[in-house]
Amino acid sequence: MIRLVIGDRFEVHAGKFLLALITAYTGAVVSASQVVSLDAAYEAALKVEDYRLSNQSVKEQSRSRLNQAKSYLYPSLTAEGQYTDTRFKNKNTDVETETRRKTVGLNLRQPLFQGGLFSGIQRENANVEVTDLEIQKTNLDLYLTVSQTYHRIVLLESTLDVLKEIEKVSTKRVELLRKRVSIGKSKQVDFLTNELQNQSIKIQLGQIETDLSSEREVFARLTSFSKNVSLQSPEVTETIKPLDYYLNKISKTPEIQIQEKNLFIAEKNESIARAQHLPELYLDLDARYGELSSTQEGREYAAQLTLEIPLFEGGRVKAETSEARWKKHQERAKLMGLKKDTEVEIRNQHGALTKNFELFKIYEKSLETARKNYQLYNRELSLGLVSNLELLNSLNNYLEAKKNREESFYELKLLELKLAQLVGDKN
Repeated sequence: MIRLVIGDRFEVHAGKFLLALITAYTGAVVSASQVVSLDAAYEAALKVEDYRLSNQSVKEQSRSRLNQAKSYLYPSLTAEGQYTDTRFKNKNTDVETETRRKTVGLNLRQPLFQGGLFSGIQRENANVEVTDLEIQKTNLDLYLTVSQTYHRIVLLESTLDVLKEIEKVSTKRVELLRKRVSIGKSKQVDFLTNELQNQSIKIQLGQIETDLSSEREVFARLTSFSKNVSLQSPEVTETIKPLDYYLNKISKTPEIQIQEKNLFIAEKNESIARAQHLPELYLDLDARYGELSSTQEGREYAAQLTLEIPLFEGGRVKAETSEARWKKHQERAKLMGLKKDTEVEIRNQHGALTKNFELFKIYEKSLETARKNYQLYNRELSLGLVSNLELLNSLNNYLEAKKNREESFYELKLLELKLAQLVGDKN
């Protein structure tokens, strides 16, 4: 009996991307006759409207905060109008006096010095860079998700081809045994055993076809391609990159770059907290026109410097500065720990990749041997030198060898992708 198990190693973790892309079946639809590469599938996933708009909205929000911080560098202009209606009645003389006055004015305030202003702008600049890095990391996650789906489809299709061939040979043997039983040349138990095996193969065939259909639906939702599009077979891995290649790129790891920016932001937050002790200086320009007083009408212009000096705020600034300082120490500790953890993870992933690469070479040799054995039995069957059962057994061995090789190959590919993603590479 043939057992065909597709391991959990190739389970697609679509995560938040499937939630964002569940309705994404727009854009250019590729005909089933066109062969799509992995890179083309990834580029298509990046252009899916929901995903693209989500990234764009995050970018615009961070840039808006930067513009808000910069706005304090520029003057503010305020217009005001005033209408006063005053009525006074003297109780002794019973005489009522009424006064109406109308004025309009403009005030221009230009900040000359504000403590922490430039630190705030630097902080928001860093937040923009963090947003870009997070989008880069999200795109790498999307690439891995598309790759997992892409590779699983190719794996299932490869397995399906061999399983169909086995089902064909198995069905032929069942028919042969049916005839031999009817003339008394074979035992009924042999026929039933082979028929049971043939039914098991058909069940497995149906399971693989169901899994393949489901995986193609996921691929279509991710990329907006037709679910029946043909996929290009990935290239065979010849060599793996040395460990030093990845260790030298630790600083390029998106998580580490983001944490470095978080440390920088924490430093600027401390500067902003400290700057609350500093004075603020403004230049105010005022212009008024109208009835300036009960006896005077005309225009009035004034210019003044306003200096605001904080003297005592009950220890609030000291407490906020202390909190910001310890937050900075916390972010620095996170960065140090993240660098160590990343190095350990790179070493572990590279070790797994190296071991899998060795196993892949062994599975390749086994597959070549099983293929030659099946081809030999296939030729000898036509010459009457082997039985149909022996051919079926050799085909079963061929399927097992092919399944092992394909699973090893695609696990090797996914390990390569995860290791590359760890240091900020696509592949």
